[in-house]
Amino acid sequence: MAPCPVRDSDTDHSKNRARRKAAMDQRTRTLLPALPALVKAVERQHKGAQTCLATGRETPAGAPFTTPAGENLLRRAGVSSRVYADDPATGRCRDLTVEEERAFWAWAIVEVLRHTGMRIEEALELTHHSFVAYQLPTTGEIVPMLQVAPSKLDQERLLLVSPELGEVLTAIIHRVRRGQRAMPLVSAYDSLERLWSAPMPFLFQRRCGPEDRATPRNYIYTCLNDALAASGLTGPGDEQLRYTPHDFRRIFVTDALRSGLPPHIAARICGHRMVDTTLGYAAIYPEDVINHHRSFIARRRSLRPSEEYREPTAQEWQDFLAHFELRKVALGVCARDFGTPCVHEHACIRCPVLRPDPEQMPRLEEIHANLIDRLQEAKEQGGSARSPRSRPASPPPSRNSPPCATSRPGTPPFTSACPTSAAVPDVLMPSSDSGAASHQYRRSKASTRLRSSRDRRRDIASITASRNSRACRGSPQQAHSVQPPLSYSHNRRFGWWTKLRQRTIADPIEPGHRYFF
Repeated sequence: MAPCPVRDSDTDHSKNRARRKAAMDQRTRTLLPALPALVKAVERQHKGAQTCLATGRETPAGAPFTTPAGENLLRRAGVSSRVYADDPATGRCRDLTVEEERAFWAWAIVEVLRHTGMRIEEALELTHHSFVAYQLPTTGEIVPMLQVAPSKLDQERLLLVSPELGEVLTAIIHRVRRGQRAMPLVSAYDSLERLWSAPMPFLFQRRCGPEDRATPRNYIYTCLNDALAASGLTGPGDEQLRYTPHDFRRIFVTDALRSGLPPHIAARICGHRMVDTTLGYAAIYPEDVINHHRSFIARRRSLRPSEEYREPTAQEWQDFLAHFELRKVALGVCARDFGTPCVHEHACIRCPVLRPDPEQMPRLEEIHANLIDRLQEAKEQGGSARSPRSRPASPPPSRNSPPCATSRPGTPPFTSACPTSAAVPDVLMPSSDSGAASHQYRRSKASTRLRSSRDRRRDIASITASRNSRACRGSPQQAHSVQPPLSYSHNRRFGWWTKLRQRTIADPIEPGHRYFF
């Protein structure tokens, strides 16, 4: 039987799980630092909505009043249990009772979820019977506990009620009672199990018209979104932050493990059967890896010579600053590292570390056009060198002609950005009527790069002057017996200076081109 071509690793969705875990961790790291700002924002909105509602109730119908946020509102006339006010700035009618109610439940759900780390289903199923008094066997102190009903894993658990959480739960009970001795009994509908619960005193319930109803899950999302929109909290990309009820659970686990709570204790608090599930909620880096890496760096620094970690002297620091101040070149800025030489012999236009100056763009375009013209001229010279018989022989030079032509008409200007090579005269290419000289020009161009610019300038000047003076003293027949320049192979094999000294005395410079040595 042939093996299955689909491997087990192709169907285990390990990459998808890793990507999902990385996305959740990044979301937790983004939302965790903004949690204190969110807590302050929802508390400020709650107090502001309460003050605004109280001011609106005391204001007579048709009279204006000012909110704590500085908004000017006008109390609407009419008999109703709700308080309505017109906003002249926007022209719409605002229900101050609904605004205060949503601000309260947004503050309540944020406080309950961030202090307990419960699931949203477990939080909405909290009742007045969930409070349990536990007496410590050692000291006899009474500790309030919160009993979480079985939800996802059908396991109930007890959570310790902190003083901050106790204040929030007390405010919820006081609001639901509305001055009565007992809490109303309502039935809640479970949208996941599609079942109605028995009438119970749920903590998360509100008044809807003439009856009390359990708070649905969609209402919690609406209150959170309104609170976040009013807070103006943004993320790293200036986008509005969005919290979900389950984000508070991940934040609770991450903060607990980062504070030193053992993972197995955090798993019991969160209601997880396995510790790996709890660790999957935590978006923290392994502390042991970070500590071992830091100790390795400290140990390596102790073994290295102390001179590598000493403070730089004033002269060294001045040299370092001077390197960045004096690296300005003709076409821009040189970006080579400090203490490194120029590996291109100051040929900045070909150097990859050159940072061109935008103001030098016209000059770069001129250099580019010049190079294109020279390339086209070289192609034309190469084509004419292949057919020397089709061109007439060049006339012999006259005695009245200048001994050495330093430039030809129509020669492009010098385009190198190198300050050292800028002093070298422009190297003229052979004229179109000298095919052999064109071929010799291409061969001698490679040998020219092997010599420094200083020796090339000195040799060209001295040899040119010497040969022109000898040509003037020789006979006309000797002046016309021009020998071709030495080839590149001879220069490499026998030495360019030896061959240069063996040249004939009456060997003038042709006016059509210049020689390379």
